[in-house]
Amino acid sequence: MTGGRGGELADRGLLLRLELLAAGWTAVGAVALLAAGAPAGALVLTGASAASIVAFRGLQRIVAAVGPRGETRDPTRARRPALAALVRLGLLGALLMAGSFLLDRGLFPALVLGFSTLPAALMTEGLLQAVRALRGKDHDPDDVP
Repeated sequence: MTGGRGGELADRGLLLRLELLAAGWTAVGAVALLAAGAPAGALVLTGASAASIVAFRGLQRIVAAVGPRGETRDPTRARRPALAALVRLGLLGALLMAGSFLLDRGLFPALVLGFSTLPAALMTEGLLQAVRALRGKDHDPDDVP
């Protein structure tokens, strides 16, 4: 998923697609849990997925501040998002640990699935790109060699 325009790691369209795919997987999981009669599970899944998407946006900010090759003009500008990301990841880890101890055993899988929506979106996007490449539709007319 490299090769964005202007030396970026990935273009904004791809990042938006990943977030929308994660939201779509969240909706599918929440509807399935609601249909199974587990509204609390749907709520836990949605909350964990939202936390995962927020963490992904934080990672996007770090990459934007540091740059795709790890070079930055202003080191203090790169440190600030990195520290914020560490705090976010710590909070996500604490949420997962608290969820594992405080939630009913039946809700823990919903918590794990909620955090897994973004990796599922990455795998879905990779599969879609592979299908497009096999069909020969991988060429983007806006790409400049």
